[in-house]
Amino acid sequence: METELHFPIEPKPELENKLVKAVRYVYEFINSKDFVKTMCKHEFQGSECFADTADNNVRVASKVVDATRTHFNISFFTSRKRILGYAHGDELFFNETIVGDPDYLIGDLAANIAHEIAHKAGYSHCMDNHWTWAYTVPYALGLMVKEKVNKEEGRLNLIEVDSIGLNHMSKLRYYVYRFLYSGN
Repeated sequence: METELHFPIEPKPELENKLVKAVRYVYEFINSKDFVKTMCKHEFQGSECFADTADNNVRVASKVVDATRTHFNISFFTSRKRILGYAHGDELFFNETIVGDPDYLIGDLAANIAHEIAHKAGYSHCMDNHWTWAYTVPYALGLMVKEKVNKEEGRLNLIEVDSIGLNHMSKLRYYVYRFLYSGN
């Protein structure tokens, strides 16, 4: 990994630690044996593909891996707007106000880093809130990373909650208890 972490203003140690941990999770996932398999299984409208790209899933995975093997810097900016981050050239920028929020978890940050790496690999998404967002490379990759990080961090993923059904609260409480305390 050839990533430099640049901070225009020296961040609080917990902010830097959060970023370093999130970057490590992203790189571990993208460089894992399961990464290409996971990317190849991604479906959009019944086909193994992503929205908003003509590249097949193997090509998408290859370009994302290549993007992590190039040099880039990570910097913070401060804004009260709900902009999480953006990519520009060899720079990935993240909103220090949001990243520093205790409710903004490692999985959230790792998902955002993966999202911006997908942009660095050349993938985009429409700018208005569209139903296809979750199927574009940046958002789908972010969701894949977030799911993996949340499992490793012992957090319940929304996908798992949805599959149980919120109407069955006793089942949900049992599942949350089993997930958090059994080491699964």
